[in-house]
Amino acid sequence: MRKINRQIYFYEVELQKYNKENNSFEQSKEYRKDMRDLFEEFKKFPFDKENLDYSMYLKKANGTYDFVKVDTINEDYIEGKLINSDDSGLTYYEENGEIKFLKDTISSSASIAEVSHFVMFLNTNIMAFEYNAKSSHSPSLSNYIKEKLNFKYWINFRNLLNRNKERRFNSLKQVKSFRFTTSSKFLLSNQVANKGFFKAASAALDLTQRSTDVDQNITIEIKPQRITKAHKNPYYDAEELKTSINEVTLNIDEPEKYFKLDIVGINELNEQIVVNYTKDILTTGITLESNEIASENFYKKMKEAYTRIYNQYIR
Repeated sequence: MRKINRQIYFYEVELQKYNKENNSFEQSKEYRKDMRDLFEEFKKFPFDKENLDYSMYLKKANGTYDFVKVDTINEDYIEGKLINSDDSGLTYYEENGEIKFLKDTISSSASIAEVSHFVMFLNTNIMAFEYNAKSSHSPSLSNYIKEKLNFKYWINFRNLLNRNKERRFNSLKQVKSFRFTTSSKFLLSNQVANKGFFKAASAALDLTQRSTDVDQNITIEIKPQRITKAHKNPYYDAEELKTSINEVTLNIDEPEKYFKLDIVGINELNEQIVVNYTKDILTTGITLESNEIASENFYKKMKEAYTRIYNQYIR
């Protein structure tokens, strides 16, 4: 029997509410209630592609539509699906070697749906999100909530790190060396990258990007100079580096897909620390049999995975 494998990513959820009096967003003071209220609001929207401003559908730049289906809201968690709907009719299927359009065999008003399940754990402000390469990813869920609810809420998902290794990363005071590799397309699509040490990567990109649009890898590697009388302490302050990383990863669904970063440094006790930042992001795999594709089985597996991850890396 064919097995279905999915990667589950874990995020820390940051929720803010709009304050009319101050004309600003403020950290949610009643997180559990606000999260439940937020997802309850989606039950009011109709499925209407003609009047998108008042519809469950949010049209994306690629011509497909996102919408959220909420299955469970209770005191402890919210179970739901972020669904990407494609009505372009460009999807093929194969039968006995013959390629056909799916639109030739289904209703002309139907769409191809790609599903990403998610579970919001209200006690810990953590979300487990199913990575489906063909569907929309977690930044799309954040954007959907903001836009569909007219920016009543501001929600962000930060990749959750192994807490033990995160403490090591945060304890860095000086950096002895680091190696950073990223995609040129990532640098082009993220203006926030033009800060801190990412500015050097963008400068390297400028030297090559003008003559080609081919995706390239940009690598920056910094190593300590040999200690001399003039250079007795070949270290770099870690704060700018940590700030740059936190800024650039804020809205990234899969940082390890876009950059790799290895750091060697020292902490306040002058102990040497080695950190592979991207490998410290908390993910885990789940496996379902082909007869287990119902959503309740996904949610069950995701909650089991969350319990393992929480007990091992978070608690």
